[in-house]
Amino acid sequence: MTVTLRNICKQYPRKTVLDDISLEFASGQIHALFGQNGAGKSTLVNILSGSLLPDSGSIFLDGTEVSFKTPHDALAHGIVLVHQTPLLAPQLTAEQNIRLSIQQKITREEIQNTCTQWAPFLNTHSLVHDLSGNQRFYTALIEALLKKPKLLILDEPSAFLDAQERKDLYKKLRTLTEQHVTVIVITHSAAEASTQADTVTVLNEGKVQTVYKNARDFCDKPTFDIPHAAQTDIKLSSKPCFIMKDVSTRPKYLAPLFNINLCVDYGSITAVMGMQESALETLEELTCGMLSSENQKGSITVCSETGNTEHIQLEKKKLTARFLRRHKIAIVPSDRKMRGSNPELTVSDMLFCSPLDAETLIKNAQIDVTPSEKVRALSGGMLQRLILAREQSLDGSFFILCNPMQGLDVASQAALTSKIIMLAQSGKAVLILGAADIPLSICTRVYQMEEGTCTLAFQKNI
Repeated sequence: MTVTLRNICKQYPRKTVLDDISLEFASGQIHALFGQNGAGKSTLVNILSGSLLPDSGSIFLDGTEVSFKTPHDALAHGIVLVHQTPLLAPQLTAEQNIRLSIQQKITREEIQNTCTQWAPFLNTHSLVHDLSGNQRFYTALIEALLKKPKLLILDEPSAFLDAQERKDLYKKLRTLTEQHVTVIVITHSAAEASTQADTVTVLNEGKVQTVYKNARDFCDKPTFDIPHAAQTDIKLSSKPCFIMKDVSTRPKYLAPLFNINLCVDYGSITAVMGMQESALETLEELTCGMLSSENQKGSITVCSETGNTEHIQLEKKKLTARFLRRHKIAIVPSDRKMRGSNPELTVSDMLFCSPLDAETLIKNAQIDVTPSEKVRALSGGMLQRLILAREQSLDGSFFILCNPMQGLDVASQAALTSKIIMLAQSGKAVLILGAADIPLSICTRVYQMEEGTCTLAFQKNI
């Protein structure tokens, strides 16, 4: 199916999100949408999928003009969108979620056959609450595929996938295009766009900047420079902030942890590298006080800047989010949409725990939104900036940042890196769980997670 957009415009209070967008997506190809956070990519695909109404402009499918008022209207024409953070019911199984989203009768055999082809590792009988990020993505993708799309739209599909999973995904997407299915992928990876897509469309501030009919002609600077001072000014401190000692746990639905020993100092940046399957997700759940497993051993020590310490013996007492909040520990979770906030809240509501007013936090985050806007209208990068601004306002001295570069464009990655450096230089302790795209030169300690164990890879001298 060939999709044509003509003169699509969309405005919100105080900003134009899409400005006279005219594009064509040819049938049976993979088309990459590329651009900085807030460039209008998500808004564009939300209009295509019927989630948003354009203020003006037209949509044509195979030359016939169509109009969508709801996602159901778009689905009737074969258009399906898989969101970056799928909205799934956490207390239902993967299979129940799939059935819930598909209105026609579908057999268990059909579900299993599609899973076998696309995600053989997915246990459809597991509760969504217990699924990892990549498994949730594939649950939503299976839903989409069973709807027999003619146009499949994927919003940042690689956000929760490792390198091999990304390669496998695109290989399977090629089988769809061979069946004349059109695929649109939002991505922040220039390498991914140029090597995996057929065409690349670059959006900038709501306008079409460039269209590359041959994706291999597209290139973008995939890295950014870190000032030399930033690489040398952060030294290893002898004043600990957060210590894990001999921590082990065997949760029912997540990878186990074995004898984790980890230390974070004030005025330093500590990073933990690894894949989700290496138990990095379990470490995040535990560190952020969200792991309910009874089978925990070891100890966690939190030291205040004034020298007061509090120990938790995990056999007797669990680390909880309430404990972390009492110690003013700032947390930016990897699931920013559903754990760091909620799509149905207003910006003002999601910032309510801050001592600062919403207008001030929005200004500190350097984004252009109003307090009354819904969180669902924000791009991933804008939401992350707001959550970080909120957490900073709590005046804590320890920051836990989970997969902080996830879903960020190059400019936003550079800005966040500078902010992380400034936090450490001001004496704060920073722990990064999931160090993909983090320049390791800024870190004072780096740990490697592998098969549930955590090994110190290197550290800078005092």
